[in-house]
Amino acid sequence: MVTVAAPTRIDRLVDMLELLSIQIDTMLREIAGSSLLEARRQITRDLHFEPRAEELQTIVGMAADEATEGPRHELPRKFLRLRLLADRQLKHVIDTRTLNVDTMRASGEILGDIVGAALRLEAELDRAVTMDESLNQNDRDYLLKIGDVLSCQQDELVAGSVLALRLAELAESLTQGNLEDMEPSLTAAEREHLEAFAAENITQESCRATIDAIAIRSSLERLFTAWRELGKPSEDSEALRKQRDRVLGRIRQNMTALESVSTRLQTQRDAALVAEIESLAAELQEAGRSLFSIKLQLAPVLRDPYIDVDFNERQDRPQDLRERLAASAADEAEAVAGPREASKEELYVGALKEMQGKKQAQIEELRKSQKQTDLEKQRRRMKWMVAASIVLAIASAIVNFVIL
Repeated sequence: MVTVAAPTRIDRLVDMLELLSIQIDTMLREIAGSSLLEARRQITRDLHFEPRAEELQTIVGMAADEATEGPRHELPRKFLRLRLLADRQLKHVIDTRTLNVDTMRASGEILGDIVGAALRLEAELDRAVTMDESLNQNDRDYLLKIGDVLSCQQDELVAGSVLALRLAELAESLTQGNLEDMEPSLTAAEREHLEAFAAENITQESCRATIDAIAIRSSLERLFTAWRELGKPSEDSEALRKQRDRVLGRIRQNMTALESVSTRLQTQRDAALVAEIESLAAELQEAGRSLFSIKLQLAPVLRDPYIDVDFNERQDRPQDLRERLAASAADEAEAVAGPREASKEELYVGALKEMQGKKQAQIEELRKSQKQTDLEKQRRRMKWMVAASIVLAIASAIVNFVIL
């Protein structure tokens, strides 16, 4: 009996890229000579991709380009297909409504593979524009522009991969029924959120961002604990330094995911405030605070990882940002002799509070503007109704007069 090996991750990536190559070639032939508006419609319909203005012009330029072989023909298509695959996989990770172990793990792995493919493609572009003698200066400028416009956002790919793999870990703990033991930093409310999401009992689309915040915050808590357990960096052996570097690398990757999730939380919170969904806005704000809290605790590690820092006062995660601010102010008052730069976290918090105040003012202004717009629409509608009534009354009188 002949056994067939299961497809590897690289095989799956290659298959996805080959399928996209066929779709891209077909689309480029069909939009050749089309207007920008027609091309946008075709690209959106066939590739499920909504290009920005510069991306649209670049893709239309690819369709009109006369090169049929060589780097000028092949590299732009490689960039476009990898970009499309990256966007699709990221959208799948962010929009999925199920917490499935296999699905999340596969998505996280493929996003990691796309990061590697993006790095290899950038190296291929660099070799082509610097070493390929068949290319003239116009070709090189064209390829560099393609790479600049259609390259993947690698930070977003890393963030998506970290998030998906972390959600797979949480889903596995939920499936095995040992979430509380495996994730001791989770609060009771956070466990309830995860269980409800796994059971598909969450009704608000925006609550998915809360789940992501829980996942990244708890992951960073675990890594922070591992970092503290390594002891003082000045006492590291060679083996311990390598272990420390691995933990530091994971912390930095998770911080990339934290920034991405924080941006989504703020965007959705603004939308909830405009829609006056106060409960959802409060939930998203609390999720954002939890992320900001762990970010403050990790600030000394990220600022200078190999300086000895006493974390004894930072072991308990503050439940409220105001408590953290009060603790920072007390530390500053006691350390008068220390340099002012030691309180960067406080300055950052102050800047954040000021920014949130401005954001709240903008939201209030937007609400007033929306209400004013609605009122003006109602007034115009009433005017038209009155005018229509008058016209109908006159027409009716004329008809009755003619009949009589």
